[in-house]
Amino acid sequence: MIGDDTAMKLQLLLAGLLASLLIGCGSDGGSDDDFSGAARLKLDITPKDVDTGDRISGTIDIRDIYDGGIVLKIQYPSALSYVASTSFVRYNGGSRVDLSPTTEATASSGDLTYLVYTLTDEMLNDRSDASVTFELQANDQTDEDSDSVIAVDADVDSGGAFDVESPGFTSQDEQVVTVTAE
Repeated sequence: MIGDDTAMKLQLLLAGLLASLLIGCGSDGGSDDDFSGAARLKLDITPKDVDTGDRISGTIDIRDIYDGGIVLKIQYPSALSYVASTSFVRYNGGSRVDLSPTTEATASSGDLTYLVYTLTDEMLNDRSDASVTFELQANDQTDEDSDSVIAVDADVDSGGAFDVESPGFTSQDEQVVTVTAE
C-alpha cells in the first residue's frame, strides 16, 4: 500500500502529463484552418535603397487564395511608377504567365498610386497558391523625413470596379524603400 503523500504525487504527475498532452495537441489559433480572408500575402522588395532611374523588383507570395478569386492591390508612393509589361503570375510554382494590371491609378491627392490585379476563379483553376512579380521605377527622390512604403492588400473578387478615391485598402504586408538623387 502506498502512502497518502505518494498517491498525491502520482495524481499530480498524471494530471501534469495529461495537461501537457492536451496542450500539445490543441490549436494555437494561428493554424491555416482558422484563416478566412481573401488570401495570405507576403511582399518582398529588392533593392530597398535605389537612385532615381533605378528599378525595384517586387514579388508577392499569395497563399490560401479564396476559391472565388481575388483582387490584389499594390499601393506605392508617387515617387515610383509601374514599368509596363513587367508583371507575371506563377501558380503553385509552375511556369510564369504574363499578367496585366486591371487598374493603375493615382489618388487625387497625388500621394499614392495603386496597381490592381484581378485573379479570377477561372485563372486560378482550383489553385490556392501563386506569386505575382512586378517592377517599379524610381522617378523622384523620396523625402528623408518620411518613409516610402510599398504595401499589398487582397480582397475577395466581388466583380466591382476599383475606386482609387475609396480603395478599401488595409495593408497585409509592406516594405519601406528609399530613393535618393542620382
